[in-house]
Amino acid sequence: MARRSPITGAVLIGLGFSPLAASGLSLIANTAPVAYGALGTPIQGLASVTGLDPYILGAMVGRQLPVFSLIVPFWVVWAFAGWRGMKDVWPAILVTGVSFAIPQFVISNYINPWIVDIGASLISMGCLILFLKVWQPKQLWLSPALRGSDESAATMTAPKPMDKTPLTQSAAVERVAAVDHRLHRDADLGQWRVQDLGELDLRLELSGSRTRTT
Repeated sequence: MARRSPITGAVLIGLGFSPLAASGLSLIANTAPVAYGALGTPIQGLASVTGLDPYILGAMVGRQLPVFSLIVPFWVVWAFAGWRGMKDVWPAILVTGVSFAIPQFVISNYINPWIVDIGASLISMGCLILFLKVWQPKQLWLSPALRGSDESAATMTAPKPMDKTPLTQSAAVERVAAVDHRLHRDADLGQWRVQDLGELDLRLELSGSRTRTT
């Protein structure tokens, strides 16, 4: 778990989750598959300590964990989006949990404990992708970091089209000032970027008009 949580957390942070939320969700999600992590290293370690057959240990663990594999996806979505968010996407959660739990049991009991997580996760992702081709949630949920909101979760809305209405001089100056503020703020963070190309065009246009008037 200690090896995989930082990787998963880094991926979530890159997607816009806060560091605290990313670490919490990673730890929750690692509850069910951690026994077979790193190609069954925990099972092999337990076998070397106890002297028991790793195949027997892996099979016994595989008879207990599928129950948690069904619960954990619901827990993760509930922690992220709350009860209403979990209720809206429960079919996809159920497909994910079942398609992970069943292969986890089958592989650990009838194949070997080394490829349990790899096989179960690939099958689960494939089943979820196929299921989403025939079913879609009514709303897409984003983390607060992606939306810039203080709420626990937020629905995704379609981006607003750029307003083409001509601006007055005072309104244009205000918009340029807002762009300057964001640029200075991003510069302080070491992140040089322009968030709205329309506003950048407006700034360049105003700069050109000032040059012409002077």
